[in-house]
Amino acid sequence: MAICAKGLPAEGQNPLRALLRAVFARLGKSDRKVAAVVGRSPAICHSSVLHLRRGIPHIPVWLFATTEPFPETAALCERVVVCGNAVALVLRAERELWRRSVAISAGAWTGERGGTLLKLAPLLIPPFRAVFANGYGDFLSATPANIVRHCRHRMRDALVRLLGAFDRRLFRRLHGAARPRLAFVPASGAGVARYAGGLDWNGADLERFALASDARWILWSLDPSDPASDMLPLFDDERTFAVSRQNNHRQWRFRLFATAALRVLQPGEASQVLAPLSGTIVIDRSKLLALGVPRCRMAWTAWLLLFWKAAAAGWRSYSMGRPEPVNQEPEYPLEELAFVFRVLTDPDLRRLGPAEPFLSRGTISFAPGARRRKRDARERPRVLVVSPFLPYPLAHGGAVRMFNLCRALADRVDFALVAIRESREKVHYERLHEVFREIRAVDMDEPVSPDTRWPAQVRQHQSRSLREAISDLAGSWAPGARQKSG
Repeated sequence: MAICAKGLPAEGQNPLRALLRAVFARLGKSDRKVAAVVGRSPAICHSSVLHLRRGIPHIPVWLFATTEPFPETAALCERVVVCGNAVALVLRAERELWRRSVAISAGAWTGERGGTLLKLAPLLIPPFRAVFANGYGDFLSATPANIVRHCRHRMRDALVRLLGAFDRRLFRRLHGAARPRLAFVPASGAGVARYAGGLDWNGADLERFALASDARWILWSLDPSDPASDMLPLFDDERTFAVSRQNNHRQWRFRLFATAALRVLQPGEASQVLAPLSGTIVIDRSKLLALGVPRCRMAWTAWLLLFWKAAAAGWRSYSMGRPEPVNQEPEYPLEELAFVFRVLTDPDLRRLGPAEPFLSRGTISFAPGARRRKRDARERPRVLVVSPFLPYPLAHGGAVRMFNLCRALADRVDFALVAIRESREKVHYERLHEVFREIRAVDMDEPVSPDTRWPAQVRQHQSRSLREAISDLAGSWAPGARQKSG
């Protein structure tokens, strides 16, 4: 839904309206217009504020949130109120907004659990004109018909999710681990051909486009302003099938497989993800044609099928960070259900399985474009350092010791690093690459191991992604020694 100033009710000379305005004025309400946003997720609050500012730029926005908003969100607002208690926040919003003429209120009906009062709050703010962010990245006007339609869609999605939970368990038991029979696909062509993507998938049209093009890559995008040029260096690895721009992060959601990186990636940071769904995806044209373009109606189902076959072929797909805020991953219940049905009813698809399931969980990050320390012609020993923490910044004694020791030896030894990253911890790639030639930052996405035969500190760092990151880097970089730290 788009908002414009013309969409706001005109101030006419209706006698009843004039009487109501006089009564409200006596009760302390002014004519100064504001727009209000009520929410708890920083990402959803940001998109709601942006939506109001674009639609009615001349009206200031007041934000009421239960968590601190992004700095860029606060900069767009005239007033920001943060209160962790939802009841107190809504009461304060009612009290402060009563003194103003509220042009429109915005909230979120994205399917997140909890926060019922915050979801209803925009409907409780006079004059009860509201819009809501939905789970599809759009906004709906809170008219009775739209509310009924939204509730009907939510009930349908709940039923599909219930079936999907069963299908996920069934799917993991029934699919195989075979590789598809594909001929060698050499890289061919040059440049990027942009294809205007859409959520209504047209496989035949995309295939005709790919056959008619001589470009090396195809950019499928819902955003015509994204050049995607920073994603191309990842195709230097001949195993790369696709690179997408990160739109979402998955946290701990239970999925068929990873469709987004676990954490919010830093700008320029990349992570291997089995099926990195996004509005901007760059794909190797030759590999796309070798896999075959699916024929179905829903874009996300088509992409799941493509990524599934690519992962089974041993090709890699990546998600790449962006400077703009990233949302929590939405639900894809209908698309997942359609994907499971297609795979389980097709013997050729059912026998397949991803070649690198633990490398492609979106938990291992690196910076493909970071400047690395220059390497001279001398053959030097290679050492792979495995650490339970990042050695920079120098926040504690262990980091100080490790970083300075490796830096002192860097002229005689080539170091690579695999380190566990804490939640929301920034990786200073540029500074670390002054010492380490290769860096992998691993996010933990598994609970602590219950095996009491190991010490507690060891059990806390048990991770299949960590083991695979070590094995993969050791295989490609071929170190002469591995050093465990901490």
